[in-house]
Amino acid sequence: MPKFDMNKTNELVALFRINHAKRDAKWRDAFYNAIVDASMVTGSKQVITAPDGFPYFVLQTPEPNTQIEPFCVSHILDHCLDNGLGIVINPFQEKPDWVFRYGTLWHLKATGNLKEDYEAEQKNKEKTITIPPGSEMLVGVPSESFFPSFARNTIRSFMKKMPVFKKKEPKVLLLVVEDKGSKTHNLVFNIFPTEVASQAEFEYLLDYLLWYIPKKYAVIAINSDSEMVKSFEVF
Repeated sequence: MPKFDMNKTNELVALFRINHAKRDAKWRDAFYNAIVDASMVTGSKQVITAPDGFPYFVLQTPEPNTQIEPFCVSHILDHCLDNGLGIVINPFQEKPDWVFRYGTLWHLKATGNLKEDYEAEQKNKEKTITIPPGSEMLVGVPSESFFPSFARNTIRSFMKKMPVFKKKEPKVLLLVVEDKGSKTHNLVFNIFPTEVASQAEFEYLLDYLLWYIPKKYAVIAINSDSEMVKSFEVF
C-alpha cells in the first residue's frame, strides 16, 4: 500500500533546491529513498508526451500550505505499467527534476528497488553484446516472473506500431549464456538488422525498445537465418 508520506515530500523539496550539477550519488540515493512514497500532486493533464516521444505520467511537488489530492509513485505504479507510461517529476520547468523510464518502473515493481537499475545502466552502456567464443547457450521461453504480463502487453503494443511488424507478430525467446561459471539471461525479439535500411536505423529502433526494458536485462539481436529463430514464440 502507498504511504503518501509528507515527510518524504519535504525531503524531496529540500533535495530539489540543489542545483542539477551538484546532484551526486549521495543526492541520488536520498532521492530514491524519498520518491516512491512521497505525497505528490498531478495536474488536469496527467500524461504528457516528452521530447523523446514517450508518454509520462506527471507528478509534481505540492505548493506549501495547500490542500492536495495526493499521488505517489507507489500509488500509480501499476497504472503506469499497464498503460506503457514512464513518470516525470516536475516537468514544467527548464529541466525536469527526474525522469523514470518504463523499464525502471518495471524494475521497481519486480524488486522494490530503484538503485539497482541505475547501477546496471552504468555497467551496460554498450548496445551490442558479444557472446564469448566457447560459451554454453540455452534457448527457451521467458517465464512470467522474468517477462511479466504487463510488460508483454505493453511491448507487444509498441512493437506492432513499428514498421517492421506490419505483416507479422511480435515474438520473443530467452537466451541464457554461460561463460566461466557466470550466467546472463537475455531477451531476444524477432527484430532483425536485415529488415531495416541501415545499422544506424536498427540501433535507433533498438534504443526505442530498450526504453521499456530494465537495465539489468540484456536484449540481444540475432540474424534472421539463425537456428534460434525456430525457438521464437508469439507473446
